[in-house]
Amino acid sequence: MRCQMHRACAGFWVVCFLALWIAVSPSSLAHELPVVTFAFPDMTPYLVRNPASDEVEGPIADRVSDLAAWAGLQIRWVGPLPRARIWAGMDAQRPICHPNARNTPDRAGRFKMTLPIFQEAKYRLISRVGTELRGHGTLTAMLADEGLVFGRLLGSSLNPELDGLITQKKNIEAIRGSLVDLLRMLVSGRVHYIVSDANDLWYALEGTGWTLKDFEVLDLPDLPRPQAGRIVCSQAISDDVIDAFNAAINALPYTTESAR
Repeated sequence: MRCQMHRACAGFWVVCFLALWIAVSPSSLAHELPVVTFAFPDMTPYLVRNPASDEVEGPIADRVSDLAAWAGLQIRWVGPLPRARIWAGMDAQRPICHPNARNTPDRAGRFKMTLPIFQEAKYRLISRVGTELRGHGTLTAMLADEGLVFGRLLGSSLNPELDGLITQKKNIEAIRGSLVDLLRMLVSGRVHYIVSDANDLWYALEGTGWTLKDFEVLDLPDLPRPQAGRIVCSQAISDDVIDAFNAAINALPYTTESAR
């Protein structure tokens, strides 16, 4: 009789323990959202880590955070890291995403991508005021002139056609960094011209001490029209995450008025 009572009591406590474990297990906590890790390069001033707060700030961070909140996802920011290291990690099937990159033919088959998260870029040729560009009226002619040095960012795609043209040239200065670093190279005379999104230039100049009056911004006939940036993820990221971001992108279209 006593043995049966002991077994009954033991069974009761086992049931209580299991009920408590289920109640507090991570799978039952509805408020715990899936976490997506974003590895980011130096994208100053569009995405930077504030050294005082250790928070990630800037318009790219704001846009991705808004989309994640709508999609019911949490974000873990890792960076800044070299672009080559980020792409290598994604090729190695690490569960990470890049917050804003373009869809190029070599990336399309290797990674998962969302819909565009920003407007289409408006490429312009940018040079320092007073720089002699020798009367060239096209980007092709400038790249063919070995006396003019073109500045670009390592690991950053402008678009497939331009990327292919650049790799064939020797008068290229490629650096790690951001658009702000390219502007510094223009000001110092290290390079003669760069190609960048005209939508970004005004933002990049904030806090630098330079203004638009310090630069020439030219629209050339053979400048490519690139796609807008997307969230790009390794194949290890669930399709459900991509679908959730796409739903958020459709629900929260980006305009310059909606930018914070």
